[in-house]
Amino acid sequence: MPESDIGANARSQRCGGDKGIPIRVSARNRQVHRPVKHLMSEKKHNISIHIADLPRIQLNVPLSQEPLVRRAEENINGLWKKWKEKDEFSDKSSAEILAMVTFRFAQLYYSNLEAAESLDRVLNDLEQEFDYLLLEDVAP
Repeated sequence: MPESDIGANARSQRCGGDKGIPIRVSARNRQVHRPVKHLMSEKKHNISIHIADLPRIQLNVPLSQEPLVRRAEENINGLWKKWKEKDEFSDKSSAEILAMVTFRFAQLYYSNLEAAESLDRVLNDLEQEFDYLLLEDVAP
C-alpha cells in the first residue's frame, strides 16, 4: 500500500457508512466516495407518501431506505403544518408555504454539506500531519 493511502484507508474503516458500508476519502482531491451499488441491487418495494395537501406520491424504494423516506415525509409535513398555522404566514398559499419548507430543507442540507466538507479538510490536514510524524521516524 502506498504511503499516501495509509491514513485514508484507516479513515475509510473508521468512518463507515449506513449499514457498515465503507466510506473512502481520497486525500488527493478530498472527495468522499460512498458506494451506492448496494442500493441498486437491494430489493425494492412500492410505498406511498403524502406531502402537504398534494395527492399521494408513489415511490419505488429499497427496503432499507423506507425509514429515511418516512422520516423525511414526517418532517416535511410537520414543518409545513406548523408554518401553515402561523398567523404571520396567513397570507401565503399552501404552495408558497411548501416552497418555503423546501427552501429551508435545502438550506439545512447545504449547511450540513459545508460542515462535512470542512471536517473533511481538517481530517485530511491531521492525516497528513500524522503521516509526516510517523514517516519522519522511519525515514533513512
